[in-house]
Amino acid sequence: LLPLEAQSINISKSNEILFKWSPIPGIKKYKFSLYDNKKEIYNTTVSKSDFRFSKLDLLDRKTFRWAVSPLTDQENGPETSGTFK
Repeated sequence: LLPLEAQSINISKSNEILFKWSPIPGIKKYKFSLYDNKKEIYNTTVSKSDFRFSKLDLLDRKTFRWAVSPLTDQENGPETSGTFK
């Protein structure tokens, strides 16, 4: 995997990618998503400000976008995203 936009992407010995983002005070859950072009290929809800992604078989030689949105009682908050390939 190659980092884009000054991000560091590392695959661990256990074949995982660790995504991290800045926690938002008062937010207890985040929606993490992966996109292949414009199509969402994976999403999950996490309670920490990081996520270990181990389903590397979903990835190939394309460019992917990952996104994180804080979840509140009413709606999703503003999205933070980045790309990698």
